[in-house]
Amino acid sequence: MSVIYDQNQWVYISRLELICQAGNGLSTGQGSDPVVMVRISRDGGQTLGNELQMATGKIGEYRRRAFLNRLGRSRNTVVEISSSDPVFNSWLMCAVDVEPGTS
Repeated sequence: MSVIYDQNQWVYISRLELICQAGNGLSTGQGSDPVVMVRISRDGGQTLGNELQMATGKIGEYRRRAFLNRLGRSRNTVVEISSSDPVFNSWLMCAVDVEPGTS
C-alpha cells in the first residue's frame, strides 16, 4: 500500500486507472471474466473501505481498460489492489487523477 497524496490536505479523486495487460481471462469457470478488487483507505491505511471491482477483460478483450471514476475526497489516501482469479496478472502502473483541495 502507498499514500497517493500525503500533504494532509483534502484531495478529490476523479479517476483511478490500472494500466495492465488485459484479455487474460480463461475460457470457462473461475477466471473467465477476471476482476481486480480495490479498497481505499481515507485515513492513511488504518482502515479500508468497501471493495470496488474493475473488470480486466475476458479472454481476447485486449483493449479493455480497468478504471473507476468519482471516488470522492479524502486525506492521506491509500489504495489496496488485489485479484483472486487464477489468471496471469501483469499490473504495469496505477494512474490516479487527483485535485488538491485548499485545507
